[in-house]
Amino acid sequence: MFSAVPRRLENPAAPDGKLKVHAEKDGRGGYRFLAGPHAIIDSWLRFEFTDLENFVPDLRMPFEQLIRSGADRVYLFSLRPDGKGPRSFGVSYSFARGNPDEVRLDRYHRYLFPFEHGRIHQVTQGYNGRFSHYGENQYALDFDLDAGAVVCAARAGVVAEVKDNSSLSGLDAGFAPHGNYLLIAHDDGSFANYAHLRRGGSLVRPGETVEAGQRIAYSGNTGRTSGPHLHFDVRIPTKTGRMRSVPVSFLDGSSAPVVPLEGRTYRSCHPGVPLLLPLSSGELTNADFADYERRIVARGTVDFRVDSRDPTYVVFARNGLPTPATIRVHMGLRDMISSIPMPAVVRVPAATEVFITLLRPAPGARRYGYTCRLEATSTQ
Repeated sequence: MFSAVPRRLENPAAPDGKLKVHAEKDGRGGYRFLAGPHAIIDSWLRFEFTDLENFVPDLRMPFEQLIRSGADRVYLFSLRPDGKGPRSFGVSYSFARGNPDEVRLDRYHRYLFPFEHGRIHQVTQGYNGRFSHYGENQYALDFDLDAGAVVCAARAGVVAEVKDNSSLSGLDAGFAPHGNYLLIAHDDGSFANYAHLRRGGSLVRPGETVEAGQRIAYSGNTGRTSGPHLHFDVRIPTKTGRMRSVPVSFLDGSSAPVVPLEGRTYRSCHPGVPLLLPLSSGELTNADFADYERRIVARGTVDFRVDSRDPTYVVFARNGLPTPATIRVHMGLRDMISSIPMPAVVRVPAATEVFITLLRPAPGARRYGYTCRLEATSTQ
């Protein structure tokens, strides 16, 4: 509720690049409503009054209008006094990035997976995911990227919006506004949304053109999250003033488009760049990982990571200590075969992940499984 005194709805000089609506007195007891300053992309504004006492707007509500990019002070409408007694108003407005009238969604476009070429990552929450993929985020995907992992552009476009100043995270929905993200505009009017980035994790700024596969950010753990991961979706603007996610398909190096499924793992394949590993997990050998080393965030712990890609499990040891470590690996196998004898001993540099072994079900096994235990000794 806003009383009839000079008071702005938003600070029009706010530097976050989002569309602002503010009110200023017109000298006749009423108010003029204006939008701006605005970011580098068009936005569709939807505005309505939630309460109105002894005021009358000069246009029918709810009010909708396209606000062009770069707009500074766009006049919207006026509110004039009507009747005697106390005057007040309450407002609600939202905006969708982009122009709903210009969306020409290319449903045949094949996106790259939003991580580095050749990397394999699991979809931990898919389309219609029960935790948070509903409503605007219905067709979103969560990938199991660690904090600090490289995020790549899934499609070429122009960087429309960047937020990377937060370090807050938690499971409660109230943490959602604290998530860092990148929004990239595509030539068909859609946008790619890359979310939960680390603080200061953007490698690009608004207005920059990016190519598909280009490094654009570092994954993190900000906003409403249960742990580090990358949220990705493609969305379009609507005249409700909100964005709506849409289903898309991806390239993984095979000839058929891929629609990712929750719980499955997928490999990023950038066209024109040779894959270092065979496409079929059944073809993997220890030699494919002979030179594998990946930098990780040093968290003071030693653990393991498994890439599950039916029918093969790829096991990695992760030294999160600030010094090199000698790690002894013990595997408990139930109807599974390791590609190297166990236990195994490896020397792992500080803050590094290395390959250990491949696990596959024994021939004819119906139920199988594994356990892994690591013993680490820090070395200099």
